[in-house]
Amino acid sequence: MVGRCSVCVCSQEGGNITEITNDKKQTFICDFAGYFPNYRLVYPNLSKDGFIKIQKSELKAVAGFVKEIAKRNKKSGFSLRTIAGENKVYLSYNDADSNGHKELCVTLEKAALIDIKLGFFASNVIPLLSGWTGGVWLVAPDRRRSSMIRRHV
Repeated sequence: MVGRCSVCVCSQEGGNITEITNDKKQTFICDFAGYFPNYRLVYPNLSKDGFIKIQKSELKAVAGFVKEIAKRNKKSGFSLRTIAGENKVYLSYNDADSNGHKELCVTLEKAALIDIKLGFFASNVIPLLSGWTGGVWLVAPDRRRSSMIRRHV
């Protein structure tokens, strides 16, 4: 399968099934025995080093920045970057309309403990903004796995 897929694991009498649906709404069903997934093998442990929290007074600016990106183009992406030892986080994107680079720098409650740069689609982040307190777990377990982000409420 190529592209974005959703996975549903359902428990049924006699075993479990996995339903995989791609972005063309094609569904594939797989029977399997046992428990899935063994999340401890595939999901890295969170470390306090990867936690950042944006100051509450800056959350409206972040939400406005992300919404503006999504408004311009649903598939527009932006990056989030921290630098170890700095109490700033940098959100940036390339604006195709003005052929320029836009950046928002907001203050963290405490200095970031890791250097990381992650990319996101703005439209995927908007649903996470409701009720968000500004906390984010940044996880980059190693170079073989892709980085992940989890919202902290």
